[in-house]
Amino acid sequence: MERLTPDLIMDVFSRLPLIFLIRVRCVSKSWHTIASGAILSTLRIQRSLTANNLTDAIVLTYPINSLGYQLYFVEGEPNYPIVKKIDLSFIHRTGQSLLSVVGVCNGILCFTSFPLFHGLRGINSIDSLKYICLLNPITGEHKQLPTFDRPSCSMSNVACLCCFGFDDSHRVFKVAIFMFHGGNSINVASPAFDAYKDMTTEMYVYTLGSSNMWRKTVGDVPTMLYQNYANASNVFANGSLHWISATPVNSSEFKRHIVSFNLRYENFSIIKPPEVVVVESLVNCYALAVLENCLSWVDVKHEDFVDIWLRKSDNGVESWIKHFSIQNEHIAPHFYGIVHPIKVRENGDLLLLCNCRLVVYNAQTNTCEFIKSIEDSSWPNAVSAFPYVGSLISCLQ
Repeated sequence: MERLTPDLIMDVFSRLPLIFLIRVRCVSKSWHTIASGAILSTLRIQRSLTANNLTDAIVLTYPINSLGYQLYFVEGEPNYPIVKKIDLSFIHRTGQSLLSVVGVCNGILCFTSFPLFHGLRGINSIDSLKYICLLNPITGEHKQLPTFDRPSCSMSNVACLCCFGFDDSHRVFKVAIFMFHGGNSINVASPAFDAYKDMTTEMYVYTLGSSNMWRKTVGDVPTMLYQNYANASNVFANGSLHWISATPVNSSEFKRHIVSFNLRYENFSIIKPPEVVVVESLVNCYALAVLENCLSWVDVKHEDFVDIWLRKSDNGVESWIKHFSIQNEHIAPHFYGIVHPIKVRENGDLLLLCNCRLVVYNAQTNTCEFIKSIEDSSWPNAVSAFPYVGSLISCLQ
């Protein structure tokens, strides 16, 4: 054992199933440190990108007979899925709030509660952020984040957006909250906002493992992020979080953009959608995803097919490449809504969420196969699905 270098141990551990990693943590203190570290988690995620399985796809579901979401692991083959319910009994919720997954990254989930009646976008009243929690569903560890100083102005005039990701350079998790307030102008329930000049912004960042406090900056958040559509974006790729947003509605030319937030430098940038895509004003025509470790643009505005673009780098130059063009009739006979790609498998099949159901699309045969219902008719429709690779990282730092 002493002859094994840390790099070799890391390489071997990255190829082991999670159940074996749980066991090797008991061998020695050094192995426990390696198995529970963020570096190993990153390696396992990179190897899983081409693994021929469902990557423990976490499915967020909505039981019809209760006011709350339930999380499930789904793995295995489409006709024989292995399903495990994730324990959420530690969450104290009222009957007037629902659970929302903010993000899934390196085996850690971040979620919050929001009012039962909320807008279609990711923007909510600041009152909805009463509970933010991190959870490792493999180890069962969970951590409720501390509260932060609320703006002194009226709460009804403050909107907020919450996000979660991993800073690769410092190897730490970060939760960020962007706030927008501007007198009586903000209407959380309405997507229209034509008074950006009167809007001020704030950003709060919580770094897991640092002081148990939120850091505050003022004025760094682009006001156009208020027009985001987080239900179809808010994805983490290549060290940054991304949202579909828009120029102000009273500007001379309406345009949709991708707003990017780099977790290392905590700054913003703008990414243009694929140039050949004619971006219309309807927000429910587009979505963002992560496929093959690349930011992906999903275009469903066409009646007959869905286009999926991947943003890839060639010698440092990034460009959009159309990766899939799927006929709607093969995804679902009565298609509506957003398509959420989850993962490209080793054999080229695409796992995605469509019409609230998990689907495996075979690009070679141009056919699809639905994931078998978990509990027959009692299995509720999935409203969100996240690619997941388990880790033993502690969220109690």
